[in-house]
Amino acid sequence: MTAATPLTRRIAARQRSASLYAGMVLLLLTGAVVVLAAQPTPFFDINAVAPSDTRLQLVFLGTYAVMACALAPRLPVALEIAARDPALVALLVFVLASSAWSADPALSIRRGVAVVLTATFGLHLATRFSFAQVLRLLVLVLGATMVLSVLTIWLLPEWGTSALGWRGVFLFKNNLGRFAGLTAVAALVLAGADGVVKRQRVVLQLLAFVSVVLLVGSQARSALVVFVMCLVGLWLFPNRRRRPGVTPSIAVAFVAVLLVAYLVGLRPAVVLSLLGKDSSLTGRTPLWHYVVQSIEMHPWVGFGFSGFWGGADAPSAAVWAHISWLPRHAHNGILDLWLDLGAVGVLLLLVSLGTTVVAAVRAYQAGETSIARFGIVVVVFLLASSSTESIFLKSNVIFTTLAAYTSFAVRDAMHKRRSASSTTRLGVLPPTTVQGVPVQFYRMALRRHWRLIVLLTGGGMVTAFVFAGLSRPAYQAEAQLFVGTTSNSADSAGLNQSGQFAQQRVKSYVELVSSPRVLEPVISRLGLPLTVNEFAGRVEASAPLDTVLINVRVTDADPQLAAEAANLIADQFAELAPQLETERSGEASPVAVTLARPATVPTSPIGESRPELLVLGALAGLALGLAGAFTRLAWRVGYTDEDQIRDGVGLEVLQEVDACLLRDEDSPQGYAAAATYRFLMTRLQAAAPDRAGRAILVVTADQTLDTTSITAGLVRLADAAHSRVVAVDADVAAGRLSQVLAIEASGNLAQVFGNTAGFRRESTASVEVVGAGAQEDDRLFLPSAGTLRSRLQSLSGPEDRLTFVNGPAVLENADALMWAQVVEQTVLVIGEGTPRRDVERAVRLLRSTSTSLMGVVVVRGRRPGVLSRATRRRAVSPEHRNLVGQP
Repeated sequence: MTAATPLTRRIAARQRSASLYAGMVLLLLTGAVVVLAAQPTPFFDINAVAPSDTRLQLVFLGTYAVMACALAPRLPVALEIAARDPALVALLVFVLASSAWSADPALSIRRGVAVVLTATFGLHLATRFSFAQVLRLLVLVLGATMVLSVLTIWLLPEWGTSALGWRGVFLFKNNLGRFAGLTAVAALVLAGADGVVKRQRVVLQLLAFVSVVLLVGSQARSALVVFVMCLVGLWLFPNRRRRPGVTPSIAVAFVAVLLVAYLVGLRPAVVLSLLGKDSSLTGRTPLWHYVVQSIEMHPWVGFGFSGFWGGADAPSAAVWAHISWLPRHAHNGILDLWLDLGAVGVLLLLVSLGTTVVAAVRAYQAGETSIARFGIVVVVFLLASSSTESIFLKSNVIFTTLAAYTSFAVRDAMHKRRSASSTTRLGVLPPTTVQGVPVQFYRMALRRHWRLIVLLTGGGMVTAFVFAGLSRPAYQAEAQLFVGTTSNSADSAGLNQSGQFAQQRVKSYVELVSSPRVLEPVISRLGLPLTVNEFAGRVEASAPLDTVLINVRVTDADPQLAAEAANLIADQFAELAPQLETERSGEASPVAVTLARPATVPTSPIGESRPELLVLGALAGLALGLAGAFTRLAWRVGYTDEDQIRDGVGLEVLQEVDACLLRDEDSPQGYAAAATYRFLMTRLQAAAPDRAGRAILVVTADQTLDTTSITAGLVRLADAAHSRVVAVDADVAAGRLSQVLAIEASGNLAQVFGNTAGFRRESTASVEVVGAGAQEDDRLFLPSAGTLRSRLQSLSGPEDRLTFVNGPAVLENADALMWAQVVEQTVLVIGEGTPRRDVERAVRLLRSTSTSLMGVVVVRGRRPGVLSRATRRRAVSPEHRNLVGQP
């Protein structure tokens, strides 16, 4: 064992120091340590990591200073990697530039710099460590938080648990659920990566199980949905790549499921009840309503980064005035980003995430499985989590670092992969592909299975038509109330104060519209067979931003009943509101509610019209038809690369041969063909180096592919190497081995291996050929396996000649299995379009014999020497055809 030099020891020490520093920063970015060091405040947000804590800001400032020092020597490489995602770089620049129009420029520039530094740490990880190192480090850090959470829940239940669920070392249960799901997904990705031994894989699977238990115990249903979506992403892109049509089939089927779900039109209340949520998503939907109204004020560039949620003196005060709680963000990542940076920022983010997914899919098809799966899962995690929480561009938060690292690392891995594969091996002609799938595959699927596509498309339209006919349309009627004051003040100050008072009352009145005191008289007057809660599910009230108006909407299958109910609710509330004010103060009511616009009978139902449903049904049927066509053809098309062959049948590719090289050596391609066969012979010798003299059987799994040219090329090469060779042409259907070699046969199969005489032995010749003979002689062939083996050994003679047997197609002729029973080594030849099921069946049959499969030779491009199926079937006796599949 070589002793470590001082240089290697210094390099190892620096690597350990860098890993320790990166792990500490990642742990700090999770926010778990913040809970242990800081007391929660009324507005404490773990996603913001206590920006008001000066000590914590100094800690982050020190970590980023160390990062800058470590990144400086690698600055050219870092800039090169960063340039591969111009959308993300432009987004970070736009964050800093937004301080020019922000309501609070100092806050925008301060938090903007923090976001840029947080994202730059992801760039530092991409330049300093390999993906395997980062993934192991991430799983180690996240696993540590899970272990600490388990200990906290067990030993300190008063801190690790709450009335709503487990929270571990995090402040809120949603944070524990989010990080538990991320830990489980990262552990599963690492467990399937290369270089992970069985013991490590068991530990990672155990960590994933513990994380899922914590996720369930946190009762964070939104995080559970995000975790399930990430698992779907892992399932769509497994470790072992599927057949070329299966992955696009699953993707198309996934889109079809979404379209079908939209077509069926599940009620939101049903879905939300399954998730344990109310119709407002715990108050989020009213918040989003007013946030969207605020976005309309500055739709393109927003209010500036962190310029909206600034408190009572910021633009967020307009939202706070209409809801009953004081949020610090929009609880939606896209909406929050739109508030800060407008449509420009949202577009840049979506472009960055979208191109990251495209790069990850390309990396997956190129063989970079682990980093591709990780990139796809991270994007799914970020987008799904952002639906109910604001996680994009948060300073000092691991999600910002993770998004930046994933974007840079996936692109860098794909760039290195393209650079490494800039040259191709001799004889390999990769087919034209779309995302790694041959273009011919899609054309073939459409051509062969167009009836299935048309049938399912029509079925989707019929289903939509039936659904539209059976489903009852819903109508919505709307009445509008005006909330005013009874003050008689004529001065401007008094009027302004009255208006503000009315706006404050509107916020509370919206919640009272669906109260029992309003709905019970309406139910009684209309004679509805509904409870108050059931009727409240059909009533919706909202107040436009900065107004004193209340819109009352009622949804029902009867348009006349919807209009009557909306007007009665409006009248009842107009009477109830002054009474409530009088009951509270005992004086005259300071407010007056009047009906500003009565509801009219709606003439058209809400939701999709019948033409829209038909279009959606056609799209869903088309997607299902394409998925079915791709899936059916995927089992009938050939392999596209060595990894698929290795995963499918467990054999190595000995050589890929271009069909144009399978010619006589006098052709212009003769030299290239000789080099190809030389490489193939080298691989054959490497497969059995201790057996110079042996018999090799060359057979094919494709009954339309002739192996004569390949056998002849190997014979010529062995002859050129001054080896004494015996060539046996066992392919009676083709029977042209002696013609290709331009050597007269010493005899035929019936003469050499049968019971007839007439074989003359030319022991002085370097190449001895046994021809196939006439097709009618096939009835005299074959003897028993023992006789065949002894005569084959005697044929090689005392010189122990190298024997090549050009065998027939495995699936078409049982003679191929008989030869495989007596020949020591077998080479399987397949074409580029040989169906996979044929290859798998041929390998299974050959492995049932005593031969040893050495590997696969793949013929790319147009296949020469092709005989029609009818010709081959006529060349084989019925008795032999009946033995196919019965070795």
